[in-house]
Amino acid sequence: MNKEKEKLHEIISTLISYQMQYQTTDIRIKLSETRDGQHISITSDMYVEDENVIEHLRNSLSIERLDEVEEYYRGLMTLKNSEENTYLVGAMGDAVEIDYKSSKGFRIDLYRKN
Repeated sequence: MNKEKEKLHEIISTLISYQMQYQTTDIRIKLSETRDGQHISITSDMYVEDENVIEHLRNSLSIERLDEVEEYYRGLMTLKNSEENTYLVGAMGDAVEIDYKSSKGFRIDLYRKN
């Protein structure tokens, strides 16, 4: 597996681990790759009682991408703290959109440019 695929794998694994903390039982993943970059879309039945959790996730994933330290961050992701790893994922993405409605579930779209 090449390094870009490994990065995508780590990002997807982290986002799934995060959702599993909230008794998620139905997860769908879509990965699209183009010449311009990658798009990861994850939908699930994740449910949180406190919607501040979603706002915290949105903030942690919305930090600026830091290309120069991606390899270092990938190493940190092995620590398996999905709460803190969301910041690392944020630093590996270019844009994120999160849609959450307790009655309809959760959707996250993460974009990475080449």
